[in-house]
Amino acid sequence: TLALLSAGMVMSSTIYALAGLMRFRISLVVARVLSGLFSGIVLPTQYIGLTVGMQRRSEVIMYYSAAKTLGYALGPALAAGLEYFIKSVRINNLVVDSDTMPGWCMAFVYLSFLVLSVVIFEDPPAAEDAQQAAQITLTGGDRLPILATCAAFWHLCIASAVLTTVEVFSVNMGQQQWGWSIARSALLLAALMLVSGTANIAMGFVTRRLNDRTGLLGSSLLGCAACALLFKYGS
Repeated sequence: TLALLSAGMVMSSTIYALAGLMRFRISLVVARVLSGLFSGIVLPTQYIGLTVGMQRRSEVIMYYSAAKTLGYALGPALAAGLEYFIKSVRINNLVVDSDTMPGWCMAFVYLSFLVLSVVIFEDPPAAEDAQQAAQITLTGGDRLPILATCAAFWHLCIASAVLTTVEVFSVNMGQQQWGWSIARSALLLAALMLVSGTANIAMGFVTRRLNDRTGLLGSSLLGCAACALLFKYGS
């Protein structure tokens, strides 16, 4: 599955990089749709659920969220570097500049991940999966905790919405209000995502020392306190 998803991401990144050469606007939409289809966002959490025990599951998910958020910091920082160092390189009809280089860069990254997933990744044994599923059935029964599941989905949805809003708002504020370049706006976004990733790592330590509920409540309260800084105070 990982190999298929990685191949799909290589294809979507290549289409994005070739969008300027194809001069077909819909190619950007196609690349974005393929990125969403092959992102495999649920696989890491599923793997954590199958391989990590109940006592450390929330802690490891916090670390996973921190790694993902730090990736959001690394991406804008890399984009700022590409904007600064790469102006324009023409190879026959192929133009490599700050607009197309992110696509080629991500295609190379996912191609490397494809090779690594084939070489070093190990699937959990099928017997272990069956035993884990049987244990969940015996302990939890057939009844799904609807309220708890909705709360978890809501928490995940709001966290993703806040991250997306921060990305768009930071770039627009830097370029339109302050007159910054793409590189400086990307560095601002990278710094903000770095702060968020560091906070997730800290909440992982809190969850390990206390319990799952305390970690979730602490992260939610920390998010509320951070959102309070967005209000306009005074005239």
